[in-house]
This record gives sequence, structure tokens and C-alpha cells, in this order.
Amino acid sequence: MQQTEHYKLNQWERTDRIQMEDFNNNNLKIEAALEGVTALCNCQVYLLPYTGTGTTGPITHTFPHRPMFLMILIANGGGTWIYGARGCTYISGHYSINSYLSTPITWGDWSVTIGNADYSATLCCNSKDTHYCIVALLDAAN
Repeated sequence: MQQTEHYKLNQWERTDRIQMEDFNNNNLKIEAALEGVTALCNCQVYLLPYTGTGTTGPITHTFPHRPMFLMILIANGGGTWIYGARGCTYISGHYSINSYLSTPITWGDWSVTIGNADYSATLCCNSKDTHYCIVALLDAAN
């Protein structure tokens, strides 16, 4: 009996004897492959508006699930946007038309901490009375 290249699923030829176990083994392999795909796609989009307090770094934001990707925007469209994915040690983006922003980030189980004691409120996206919006992709399973 022939098998497919990647998942080794059975491919019967006219002369092969078809058995229930062969079908069951195929189904188990398909089930395992689909579980992996589902785990990769099981994300939740999360929006968190907040108003900056002017406090310098570090600033921590907590989520209902583990954050995998994060983007912070100034809510009034003022030009600041930063982004980063789990595993990155810095989030990067733009503060104004000609200013590049790179700030350290620490990924907790259900939180992110932006900046450290050396970083201003602006670099931590926490300028006083500025309205921000966090757009995050959360791992819905954790």
C-alpha cells in the first residue's frame, strides 16, 4: 500500500486489501494534524483603551489570556504606534513623523511590561492625558 509523502496517509491501489485499521490510523493522523492547526489559529483579538498617567516606566498591562502580539496606537491618530510579538525583547514603531521608537518589553504569562526605570512616560506609551488603544492577539487557550 502506498502512503502520502507528508502525513503517511494510506493510499490504496486496486490490489490492496482494505482494512478498518487502515482507515482508523488515517483518521488519527488527520486528527493530530488538525489539533496542531487549531492551536496555531486559536487567537482572540483584544482591545484595551487607556489614558496615560504620565508615570515613567516600567508600565505593565494585564490581559485575560496570554498576549502573543501587541500594538499600541494613540487613539486620536496622533502618530504613535508600536508593535511587537512574544519573544521580542523590544517593541518598535514611530513616535512622530520622523521619530523611531524602540522600547524594551517583558512578556509575562498574562501581561506585558513596557520600558524600565530609565524610560520616560512617552517612550512607555504613557504620556499624561494621552488616549491610547492596545490591540493584542491573545492565546485563547491560555
